[in-house]
Amino acid sequence: MERVVATVEEQIALEKEREEEGVKKTIRNLHKAIEGGRFSETPFGLVLLRLGLDTYASKLEEYMSSELSTNSKKERDLLMLLSSNMEEVAYVVLLCCINAAASNKSLSFTASDIIIKLKDLYLVSRLKEDNPKLHTYLGYQYRRANKRQKKQLIKKHIERLYHLGRYEEDKGLVIRLGTTLIKLLELSGANVIEVLRVHKKSIGTSNTVNTIGLTQQATDIIKSLNMESIADMNISKYPMVVPPANWSTPFNGGWFRGKKFLFTVKSNDVGRHLRRHKYPKLYPVINKLQQTKWRINARMLELVSTIFNSNMVDPKSPTLAPHLLGGLPIRDAYKAEDFIKPEDFDTWHDYNKQREEINIRSQNLSSKRIAVYFALSIAERMKKYAYIYFPYVVDYRGRVYADVAYVNPQGEDYVKAMLEMGEGRYLTETGVKWLYIHCANVYGLDKEPYEQRVQWVEDNLEMIKNVSEAPLEHISSWAWCDSPYEFIAACMAIGDHLNGNPVHLAIQLDATCSGIQMYSGLLRDAEGAKAVNVIGDERNDIYQMVADRVNLHLQNDNYSRYIEYTDRAGVTNVVGTLEVGRSMRGNITRDIVKRNVMTVPYSVTMQGMSNQLWDKIDEAVLKGKEFWQGDKWVANKLLTQLNHTSIYEIIDGAKKGQEYLVELSKTLDEPATWKSILYDFPVRQTALSMREIRIKTIYGRLSINAEHPKLNRRRQSNSIAPNFIHNIDSTILLYCVEQMETQIGVIHDCFLVHPNDGDVIQDTYKEGFITVMEKDPLRNIQQQLDPQGIVPFPEYGTLCWDDVRNSKYIIS
Repeated sequence: MERVVATVEEQIALEKEREEEGVKKTIRNLHKAIEGGRFSETPFGLVLLRLGLDTYASKLEEYMSSELSTNSKKERDLLMLLSSNMEEVAYVVLLCCINAAASNKSLSFTASDIIIKLKDLYLVSRLKEDNPKLHTYLGYQYRRANKRQKKQLIKKHIERLYHLGRYEEDKGLVIRLGTTLIKLLELSGANVIEVLRVHKKSIGTSNTVNTIGLTQQATDIIKSLNMESIADMNISKYPMVVPPANWSTPFNGGWFRGKKFLFTVKSNDVGRHLRRHKYPKLYPVINKLQQTKWRINARMLELVSTIFNSNMVDPKSPTLAPHLLGGLPIRDAYKAEDFIKPEDFDTWHDYNKQREEINIRSQNLSSKRIAVYFALSIAERMKKYAYIYFPYVVDYRGRVYADVAYVNPQGEDYVKAMLEMGEGRYLTETGVKWLYIHCANVYGLDKEPYEQRVQWVEDNLEMIKNVSEAPLEHISSWAWCDSPYEFIAACMAIGDHLNGNPVHLAIQLDATCSGIQMYSGLLRDAEGAKAVNVIGDERNDIYQMVADRVNLHLQNDNYSRYIEYTDRAGVTNVVGTLEVGRSMRGNITRDIVKRNVMTVPYSVTMQGMSNQLWDKIDEAVLKGKEFWQGDKWVANKLLTQLNHTSIYEIIDGAKKGQEYLVELSKTLDEPATWKSILYDFPVRQTALSMREIRIKTIYGRLSINAEHPKLNRRRQSNSIAPNFIHNIDSTILLYCVEQMETQIGVIHDCFLVHPNDGDVIQDTYKEGFITVMEKDPLRNIQQQLDPQGIVPFPEYGTLCWDDVRNSKYIIS
């Protein structure tokens, strides 16, 4: 396939598509095509009409001319200020709702997002100009004020509009208008969206929220589109086709057009803090990262598209929760009635419970399904370019993120497989070794010694070549490995090498439980360092070590015989654990304990660990592979306790580090603020109290959170350890990017490099780890937050930096 090198003009044209002039151009072309009877020339226009653009615009016109109450009139006045063209408003609302369905955003977030996008598209340009029409409108609002007061009020109002949605007093108006526009879309007869109540789980929480879902008709329309038309429906930013602009201030870099800010933050308090600083040490590193050339792997794009569009169901996926080959979400929505019938159950209650579980799973797949459409459509549009690039932004801890949705190096397995380095290189002997190691890693052999991984590839070269040349003819060779699509991409790269061609694949070198690695360095904890491969020449598996320890406790009946709990009526009950505990002997695997181990360094609570284990228990029930007998609630609670105990028996340094940081936070009367080492990054925690605001909308009362100036001490104590650890690992990451002389990609604690650079990035990471830890980050934060030494400082262990330099598997 012939690829083209893009120009700056092409990049600016792509960015314009996402702005006001792009919207106006689309609608103008639609009208011209309608008038000229040339519908076939505007497939996206046809889609817009099929999705009800004209029907919805008519509903909006009706709304603008109807009699309204005083409060509702304020909402309509704001809409008129944003845009008087209801067709343009309909366009933005339609696309925002479709994108919200793809990203599983809440109703309140979507409502706010619609108004902010309308403001950014249509209002901001007028606010920057001395716009007589706007001033006349605002002047009318303040017609009773004198000339001087009116001028001041107009200036204040313009400033408020420019930051619409940021201030708490505006949030109610913004969400009321946004939800009204969504409701009007529902009522218009366009049959595009529906508001759903969905069950959401996250660490430590579980709740039901309103979200946007697509109707079956809208989903069918999207399924019938070509990829170009689907790409046009996506309002997110595409990858750039020329190098992003270099950052020189926090407000000047990355994208060529539109609003620019180097940081991605949700807290106004933290945003103000970040705006007050300059970042001379940070800019060169981010600019270097942005220069890395990528491209679309056209062969992988074709394969993923074929599997998804052909709805190739994995025959080994659970009957009640089917998915496609490689773990892709099933293309066609399903309902419980497709799998179960009332007569198959003893009671209606049992049937209804199973039906609800299936329907919830189907609803949750809806957003993943639309995300696949968007990812494939963006990749299809980008595949013609020789190089694509990713602009990066930074969070309040210094972690970097690609500022592009759906297609970026931090995406899902199938997305990462569709990306490769723009500049291919012929493999050296080192490159062959690391390519083979990467291939074995993504197959699922990443816990084995390097020599065994390389040997496995050499022993299976015939299978690998077959997968490379015809993956759909050799499905059993890849469909059930750890990362199926990345494995196929690795096979293709090996095939390229064996055929004498340059290799474009980026291999991944990942830290072993990064959080515990950071604590082992901070506390000089040699035992913890060995457990997570910071030192040593043997590949240790911390997850397996914890699983083995849990199984040992179970074997020895070394756990509490009873669990005490209080029911909803306030009555204290006691249940025994011995029967369930003995049934789990030898059944606890590394996969069951992995998420608990990974999140312990980030101060996961016992409730959070329990929620993570519920996912594993539900998955086991779904697959008919229960690892316990008896009550699953008892199994969950017992396993939560055993995991927590076993983890801290192995990694004592992490416990000491967390306890010290928590005690440190208790001495503070304001959000913890410190400058990190090497890059002087000004970290400030989002530790203010959150106040729930309940806004009366057309969908009933919706809740949003707003910052309160009062410090939330509990929130501060819970977040200081994870924020500090993330700040340390991001500092090491920035160091590695700065030192590397070749191109590099990053995913937090994972590095993406050409196979030839495998040894280089591993050595660079070791030096980065040592450089950062030698500067004593724990003492650094103590000197800034507790200069008087009120909190007893923890004792350091005996970790030797030379042992770190000799580590074989610190990232692998």
